[in-house]
Amino acid sequence: MVIVFAARAKRLERAGFRVLYHTCRLVHRVLTGDPVRVGNYSIIPYRKLAQLAVTPEIWNHCAAAVTRSRLGFETIPIPRGKRLAGKSKMIF
Repeated sequence: MVIVFAARAKRLERAGFRVLYHTCRLVHRVLTGDPVRVGNYSIIPYRKLAQLAVTPEIWNHCAAAVTRSRLGFETIPIPRGKRLAGKSKMIF
């Protein structure tokens, strides 16, 4: 069993935000060598939790902890839907 992440397939933000987002992803890739493609949703098998819990990055970022732990993961591309309620709190 592997860890599964929802991968960002399509964003619905305005053009300016998308340009800055892709620039941020490019800078991240250049600096770390890893692409940013996972979202905030994941499925973690119970048997992997003990190994993941001792990964130092887990306190800060789950996807980074999974990547660094070498536990193995898969992604499933999922298009982002429209917000059902409230306003986004994401800013530039």
